[in-house]
Amino acid sequence: MTRLQVHCRGRLCIADLERAETFASRLIGLLGRKELPAGSGLLLQPAGSIHTFGMQFSIDVIQLDVDGRVIRRVQGVRPYRMVPACWRVRRVIEVQSGWLDPDGIQTGDCLSIGPVA
Repeated sequence: MTRLQVHCRGRLCIADLERAETFASRLIGLLGRKELPAGSGLLLQPAGSIHTFGMQFSIDVIQLDVDGRVIRRVQGVRPYRMVPACWRVRRVIEVQSGWLDPDGIQTGDCLSIGPVA
């Protein structure tokens, strides 16, 4: 998986983002992991809806359009749940549950996703 970083409003938001872009890597996603460290995440691309079947921990979800604009934030998605997509969602970022705080990434923000500097 490719390592990336996410910037929002000129500041580093996610320091270690893995990109899952093959069918197999998207299917496996975070399965088999016991946790997702703070400051890290998983980018599923292409993706719309996601599931947490078989996962051992809750996550926060950021759904993005093709331009990287945040369409929706979903907090505290517990294991064995689904998060449906709307028609504009093309990419999804999964982060540690509780990471999406009220002052962080917001709906409508445009995220800049690029290689680790």
